[in-house]
Amino acid sequence: MKYIENGSIYIDRDNDFSRVIVADEFEVFYEVPVSPKEWSFSSSPKKLCYYYRTSPSAFLSVRTFSAQGQFTEEEKSLLRPDIPLRLARFKDVQWSMQQFATLDLFAKNNAKFENSSKIALAADKAYLSGFLPSNRVSSPILVNSSSKNGFTELELRWHANNIQAPQLKKESIEGIGIYRLGHFKGIPMYYIGGFIDAAGLLNKE
Repeated sequence: MKYIENGSIYIDRDNDFSRVIVADEFEVFYEVPVSPKEWSFSSSPKKLCYYYRTSPSAFLSVRTFSAQGQFTEEEKSLLRPDIPLRLARFKDVQWSMQQFATLDLFAKNNAKFENSSKIALAADKAYLSGFLPSNRVSSPILVNSSSKNGFTELELRWHANNIQAPQLKKESIEGIGIYRLGHFKGIPMYYIGGFIDAAGLLNKE
């Protein structure tokens, strides 16, 4: 698969442009122009923005490379192409219907997982949206990390579990995962899901 650079600009068959926010072997997140000098998401720092996403093969099948663009420092700070597209994916683990009042209680209930101090998400705040029936997401909820450096994977899973727990009586999910969605009020936003992402772009293994 051809490597797709962050910030690169592509043009489709209708001469419409797309700018890549971030891409890897599974997904391409991108935005489109809203004016000659503005892009849809980077010009909307305070709005609720769900980034466009598709597979690299689908993206390249209808677009050709036009130019290598560069993000401004403000755009980098907003779009955060440096943070993970997905976190805490486990096939044989399930979200719990129980909510845990503290991280320590959650850690004890997940003793088989290493309680690593490694930062998994380098952001001290994030919005998380729960998974709802019919492949929808709930309104985003702001969570704060205990460290100014960001969230460990366990801490992020704790927040996600408490948000998702009330929905589990209505919707079952196979496995767990936390996936990049966009931004809200200038803060990274993720959605809570299963081992396979909602768009089905990831391999099952």
